[in-house]
This record gives sequence, C-alpha cells and structure tokens, in this order.
Amino acid sequence: MNQKLSWTRTCVVALLFAVNGVSERPDLVFSGDFQRVTDVSISIRLADGRIIEVRNTQTHGQLSPGALAKRYGVGDQVKITCSPIKGVYSQLIGRSLDLQLKKLQLLRAPSAEEAAKALASKAWRQSPNLLRTDRPWLPAPEESQPPAVPPAEPGDGPGKGPALDWPARLAQIRAHILEFVAEMPNFVADEVARRYVSNTKPPDWRLVDTIESEITFRGSAISRQNMVVNGKPWNSPYRALPGFKWTDAFGSQLRFLFDPTCPTTFEPGGRVSEGDRSLPAVSYSSPPDGCEFYWQDYQQFYPGKTGRILLDEGEENVIRLETNSEVFPEAFPISAIEKRVSWDFVKIGDAVHVLPVAAEITVVLSNGEMRLAKHEYRNHRHFEAASKVTFH
Repeated sequence: MNQKLSWTRTCVVALLFAVNGVSERPDLVFSGDFQRVTDVSISIRLADGRIIEVRNTQTHGQLSPGALAKRYGVGDQVKITCSPIKGVYSQLIGRSLDLQLKKLQLLRAPSAEEAAKALASKAWRQSPNLLRTDRPWLPAPEESQPPAVPPAEPGDGPGKGPALDWPARLAQIRAHILEFVAEMPNFVADEVARRYVSNTKPPDWRLVDTIESEITFRGSAISRQNMVVNGKPWNSPYRALPGFKWTDAFGSQLRFLFDPTCPTTFEPGGRVSEGDRSLPAVSYSSPPDGCEFYWQDYQQFYPGKTGRILLDEGEENVIRLETNSEVFPEAFPISAIEKRVSWDFVKIGDAVHVLPVAAEITVVLSNGEMRLAKHEYRNHRHFEAASKVTFH
C-alpha cells in the first residue's frame, strides 16, 4: 500500500446526521466497484463517486470478512443488497452504520479502465482494509506527483525577504506546514461547540444545543472527555452524539491539502487585511476524489474544493484556513459545505505554539436545510508533564 497516503487511513473528517429510528423500508440495492472490507463492514464505490458503507455481521460463510478478502479484490464489480437499520456505532471505523448487508453478488472482474478508476479512489486506502490490490489483472496504483504550478510574478509570493519564484516558495511553505502538523505538541483544551439549524436562505439560525468537553490532542489522536450537553453529562462516545458532528481543527485538513500525493494546486493569493495586519494569502483548488471525504448516514463522498490559507508575517504559520465544497452528486444528502478554521499563538508553560482557537462549519443539505457548528478552544495546557514542547 502507498505509504505516502497511510495517514488517510486514520485521518478523516466527519459529517453525520443521526437517524433516530428506522421504519419498515424496502431493501436497497447498489452496484459498483468493491473498495473495502473490514471485520464489521464493506464499502463499494458507485459510478457517481459515492461510497456506500454497509454493516456486515457475518462471521462464517461466503459473506464473512475472511471469505470476502480471499475471493475479492479492489475494483471487482459487485452488487449488494442491504436493509436499513437503526444506526449502530462502530469503534473500529469510528462512525455509525445504517445499512445491514444481506447479499453480495459478483458481477464480473474489472476492465482495465474500471480497475484504474477503482484504484484512483481514496476509499480503499482507509485502514483497516482486508481487500487485496495485488491481483494480476489490476494495474498497480500509480504514485501521485505534486501538481505543476505556474510561476508567479516577482514579489507575489507570501513572506518577507527576496522574492522566490512561486514553485520554490510553495515548496518552502509546504515543507514548513507539514513539519508544523507533524510536530504539534500534545495538549489539552476546553472545547465549547454550539450547533444551529435554519430552514431559510438567507439563514435564520436557531440554536439547537451547546456541547462542552475537554479535548485531548496526543500524537495524531483526538479524544473528548467530560462531555456536557446543555448542562447535562454525556456518558457515551462523541461519535454517538445525535445530530450534526463538527469537524476537527487540529491539522488534518492541512495535511490533506499539502501532502505532495494529494491533487491540490496552489497559487499566490495576494495580501488580506485583518484588523491592523496585512497577511499573505495562498489560494488552492482540489478536484473530486482528493484526500478528504464527508459522510452522512451510509454514504461517503470525496468532493472537490477551493479556498485559501492566510499565513502570519513571521514564521508563515497558518492563521486561517477557508474551504468551500459545492459539487456533490445529486443523490448525496449534502449539497454544499463551507469551513473556516483559525489558529493563534498560544502560551503553554514557558513556550508559545500556534494552536487552533476557533472553527466554524456550515452545511447545506440537498433539501435546502442548513446546519452550522461554531466551536472555540480555550485554556490550552499540557497533556502531561513529560510532553515534548517545541516552538513553531
């Protein structure tokens, strides 16, 4: 498996709207290329790019994970029959499953074109995955190359000092940001999130609830403890919360953008006035089937996105990330997403770090309904006395 993309196995961004109950509904049938098998689920990719994820409770026979892994590989064309169920949260994959697998039928082995499209998808790279990719008729996955970037006019690049041509400047920014993400310190912060809904456009936001928690960042893992919803303790996992889940703001999105194997293009964005500051900006664009996905119920999708990044004047740390995604399949329950994540210089002990301080995400559903989550991070502190502290 491509080691450069191994981080996609554990780093995902989640959007989920809970199903409070399931009435009697007919079975659902989907056809597409096989993407993933785990001990609790399977995934296939439809022609429009949607990933259908289904719970699988079989432990013996043709549908058991071991049997599926031996018989099938990524790209095989299959048809699945599923029944709707009340969402069952899976710790293994970190989300709820809303369909139950009943049948799986092999349609045919993939053509060369179908195999190439299947392997271009990032869905099969999520870990764990028991499906094979080394079958003789499947072409090996190609290594992604950093996209070509047109040179900028002298002085266009962000930052101080002599102007570099844009490719060299971008390489410098990319290396700095990936180092920043890799070396973020372990810390704890208090998170306050407020969820809103609106049925009108322009939106007339109505507060749904306030969720407070102690959030811990350790390595690349994020966990929440001591959760309180509208003043009452919440004793279940964060992912089991009903309703809309907000995105994290701890560097995964920066890695999705700047990893050289992700198909993102960048260009200088001029300067942006922020109060009494003038900040350098970088604009970006990423096509569908990139490195970040969203999900709702049993569907996932990797949308294209555009946006910009604002950098501070000194170390060129990211001060704000803005993302907009508006091209989703017609059948996907989400039609648009906007995200805004802010970082700032935060003192922990005797050291100063650039850490997340606020984030905001707006989701427009395909039926026109809107969801908004605003969250703040306060009182940043050491995770433990032995935590390694570095400057950025």
